[in-house]
Formats: sequence, structure tokens, C-alpha cells
Amino acid sequence: SNSDKYPIGLRDPTYQAGNILAVTPGTLLLISLMNGERDLKAIQEEFVRRTKTLVTSEDMERLVYTLDQYYFLDSPRFHAYQRFLREEFARSPVRAMFHAHFLGQSAEEIAQFFSRYFDTPEEPFPFSPRAVICPHIDYQRGKRAYHAIIPKLPAWDTSPIVFFLGTAHFEEKEHPFYATRKDFETPFGIVPVAKDAVEIIAESANFPIFEGEFCHRFEHSIELILLMMKWKFPTTPFSIVPILCGSFDRYFTDKEVFLDSEDKVQSALAGMRKLVQEKKPIVFACVDFSHIGPKFGWDKPVGLSDLRALELYERELLSHIEKGNPRDFISCIAQKKNATNVDAVGAVYTLLNILPSPRFRVLHYEIAYEEASASAVSFASLVAF
Repeated sequence: SNSDKYPIGLRDPTYQAGNILAVTPGTLLLISLMNGERDLKAIQEEFVRRTKTLVTSEDMERLVYTLDQYYFLDSPRFHAYQRFLREEFARSPVRAMFHAHFLGQSAEEIAQFFSRYFDTPEEPFPFSPRAVICPHIDYQRGKRAYHAIIPKLPAWDTSPIVFFLGTAHFEEKEHPFYATRKDFETPFGIVPVAKDAVEIIAESANFPIFEGEFCHRFEHSIELILLMMKWKFPTTPFSIVPILCGSFDRYFTDKEVFLDSEDKVQSALAGMRKLVQEKKPIVFACVDFSHIGPKFGWDKPVGLSDLRALELYERELLSHIEKGNPRDFISCIAQKKNATNVDAVGAVYTLLNILPSPRFRVLHYEIAYEEASASAVSFASLVAF
């Protein structure tokens, strides 16, 4: 068919399979039938039943071989490669940069990108922010939100600690937080982790907070912000505390929020409060807000009424953040069972709990609608003063 002339790109969201495979819609259907229960003959029969098109055994074997070669099959070859990646990451003292190469092949090219990106002079904040909430969306869609924060950060007089709270998009355990001691590579040099600060949290947490740290390897929520920070402050040494937040949806229902009695969460928060009190870090919550539409599991496209309702709902969420009220923030999300897929839940709840008397100001709010998928992502920039 004509549609088979236009390939579809398949990408592993965890980036363990490093390549993008271009497949036709027909091939994509065949792959979707590989559910671990059908053998090759059953896949062929189901494909013929649905499409009235014959696929040969040789074609099937060739497809399976190709998928396995590029680590797209749940197979012994993939599991061996996965073990290699984990062992390599565990051995390395540095978390290698993962996404920066999309911006350029050298530090100079990437610096030029940011110079063009932040091409409008901005007056710095008349104060040193205690905390910031900013997106981790791609630079193209997030430009106005990033412009509301990054260029306005005033110069640092000292060598601060930047405490990053990111989102663990692909957690493997069921921990509320994932820490790492690994320094972070950027095109502009290595950014060291404040090891003593991380240990304050680790010693307080009643669960193994470094277990599952492999999710840091490919996570973008901290890296995208760190790249901009290192570019902006190239000569000021700073260290970081990188913490990824797992899903907090497991800690509430639409009728009850039981975070106050969740020992894992509260034990780690106690350590983070101690860190904030003793080390006085600048805290960055690197989060997006809602994810709605077929791209994110909805069975219908996003319409204008959905966008209007989303903004009303999120203006309420933002008002709770502005007032520094974690209970009302989390209750508002719980009442809707997080139906709009807010991925900021863990990081924002944490931020509001570890800062003493936080007060935020909204600098930017936006809903980015994607016409191709009839879906939308929202995000915001806020600063604590």
C-alpha cells in the first residue's frame, strides 16, 4: 500500500538499544503481534487474518534476526548487552553526557547553540533564588520557559551546591528517590557531585537510595538543565546533588493521601531538610506538568475544551505551589487520580517539603500542543524568593 512507503521510526525510550529502526506500518503490525505468547506461525496467521496479506517464513526469520541484532527483542542477546551496560555504568566514576550530542559535535558548537538560543539580553533577578521550578522539555518547545529562568540567574559569589530534583521516567525499582555519587560530564567540563551532601540524604533514608541508579544513565530531566547551567557559569565551580524522583502516584488514591505515613519518603525528606539547612543549596525541580492525548495513553485526541479545562486545573495547582502548600498540591492531583499524567508530583512535593516557608512566583506557564499526535504537554517556570 502507499502507506508502506512512509517508514515509522522505532526507538527504545530507555536508549539501551541505541539505534532508531525505520519500519513500514506492515512491519510495525508484525512487531506488535510479538507478545511473547505467539510463535512465528501464529504471528503469520494473525497477520494474514488482519491484513489479507501473506508474509513468508523467510521474511519473519529475517525480521526476528534484525530486531535481535539491534537489541529490540527481549532475548538472551539483549539481556547480555543490558548486563554489559549496567556493569559499564557501575564501574564508571562519571555519568557520561547522553543528550548533549544532539546540539553539536564539539563544546564550541554547543556553546554557539546556547549563545544563539539565549540571544535576548535579560536583567538578572534582583535576588538570589532559593529554589527554581523549570521544565525538562526539549529546548525547542521550552524556549520561553527556559528564558524566564536561566538568563536571569545572577552571578554566584561563592561555589554553590545545586540540588537537582529530576523525574525518573524509567525507574526499575519502586523507590521514591534514586541518588548517584557519579560526577556529571558536560561538553564544558565535569561537574562534581557534592558527595558529603548526597551522603546526608543516604544516611537518613531507610531504603537503599543508590539501588536503581542506572536510571540516571539516560535520564534527560537533570542533564538538559545542567547543560545550560554549566554554559552560563563556565568559570564558577559548582557541585551538584542529583536526585531522581520515582512515581508518587503509588502513595495516594482519589480518597486518601498517605505520604505522611510513608516511611521511605519521610526518611529521605528528613535528610534533604538537613542538607538544605546545613549546606544552603540552590534547589532546582526539573519537571514538566501534564501529558495528555493519544501519545500519553488517552483514547481520544485533545480538543479545545480539554486545553481550557487543563489550564483551569493547573492554575489551581500553581496557586498551591505559590503558597508553598504541599498538602493541597498533592490532594488536588490525588482527587483526579493524576488523570493528566503530571510528572512533577514527586519533585514538587519534595521541594515544598524541604524548603522552610517556601513562597513561589509564577514567571511562565505554557501548554505545548502537538498537532501530529493531537496531544499536549504543559510546563511552567517558577522562582522562590
